[in-house]
Amino acid sequence: MWLQKKDLGIFKIFSNNATYIESWGPRYDSSKKIKLWFDEWNSRGTVLKWDIKQFFHKEN
Repeated sequence: MWLQKKDLGIFKIFSNNATYIESWGPRYDSSKKIKLWFDEWNSRGTVLKWDIKQFFHKEN
């Protein structure tokens, strides 16, 4: 998704009441806000490489 700069299923990944917190603090509460952040970020930025080294998940 990030490498392609395309939403390939944000609403399938995140529930309506999801919370996403960036490593440096910003917080997005709801899948709609997560999508807005994703779209806005990709309008000005580009991810060239993404090596995921850790993933934290709580409950659902």
